[in-house]
Amino acid sequence: AKYCTQCGCLGPPKSKVQGTFLLELFLWCCFCFPGFLYTLWRITNQVKVCRECGSASLIPPTSPRAQQLMNR
Repeated sequence: AKYCTQCGCLGPPKSKVQGTFLLELFLWCCFCFPGFLYTLWRITNQVKVCRECGSASLIPPTSPRAQQLMNR
C-alpha cells in the first residue's frame, strides 16, 4: 500500500502506461520498427499512480511525512 500526498488515499497503487495509443497505432501502421520501439518503451515505462486521483506523488505509509499527514 502507498499513501497519496495529493488526496490522502491509502491503498494499493495502479499502473499507468505512458504515451498514447493513437500514436502507437499510427507508428505500427506506417513504420513497423518504430512502432515496435514505441510499444516497448510504453510497456517498460509504466508508472504507479493513485487509484483515486491519478497522482504519481505516492510515498510509503511508514514514512515520517505520511505519518505526519495521516495524523492531521
